[in-house]
Amino acid sequence: MPHLLASLLLLSCLLHVSSKSLDTSEDVMCGRRLVKTAPLIRNGHNAIAGQWPWHVAIMLKIGSTTEYSCGGSILNENTILTAAHCLFYNKKQISANRIIVSIGQTLLFEAGTVSQTGVAKEVIAHPEFRFSDMVNDIAVIKLASSIRMTDYVQPICLWNATNHDEMPIVGKKGTIVGFGGSDSDEPVDHLQQAFVDIVEPEECIKRDAEVQPFVPVESAIICARGKPGVSARKGDSGGGLYIEEEGRWYLRGTTSHNRNDQNSTQPEELKFTTFTDVAKYLKWIKHYANQS
Repeated sequence: MPHLLASLLLLSCLLHVSSKSLDTSEDVMCGRRLVKTAPLIRNGHNAIAGQWPWHVAIMLKIGSTTEYSCGGSILNENTILTAAHCLFYNKKQISANRIIVSIGQTLLFEAGTVSQTGVAKEVIAHPEFRFSDMVNDIAVIKLASSIRMTDYVQPICLWNATNHDEMPIVGKKGTIVGFGGSDSDEPVDHLQQAFVDIVEPEECIKRDAEVQPFVPVESAIICARGKPGVSARKGDSGGGLYIEEEGRWYLRGTTSHNRNDQNSTQPEELKFTTFTDVAKYLKWIKHYANQS
């Protein structure tokens, strides 16, 4: 018996050491941040590797160049959720073979040791997406090969029906993440993160003249506002509105309409960002997410 106990103890230790040395997360659970990070203490703050392991950058091949387009969120090993308008160029949908997904990257133009690259196999914009007013501005990208889940690359949780019914989000704080933020409308090199306060959709429709044309009554939107000078900008589209609940992170919205600083005429206190409400599209999303 002592020999058996000793053998079991040794095996347990070896398994523990082995699991610690693995970079891949074999037992993947959504919405977990596996890298320890400092709390977000101010808006417009640089993110570090592993802080938002579900965020991706979507690149488009245009002619002989590759251009940054939008952000997106990892749902599982072969599915990315983004905004439908991100997959259009000159109002025509981009074919899958012209879409590249940069995964686990915090520097936009510099691949890190923990980053991965995915190639799109299929792109599915919502069938009722309207470019004119961004109704149903949501899309799924299916990847040609599986993402390798690591401490720095993880899937986000979808906001399920129970969350939607029992946990109202107006008044909560969310976090937006992306490579937008330059006053010249060019993407920034370092991934940014910021807090926003979620408000009633009617408030931003009523108060922000730039939002009104993009939010018809039938639209399923979430509305949020940051501190003065802080909101989603060009380049942040398609990225997530993330909410933490009981230690896990959930995707509640995808950035749809954001302000364009160069053309903006609204005072800072009246600037809002609108997000497509992911919870209203769960059946549609899961239909494609569950496909290989």
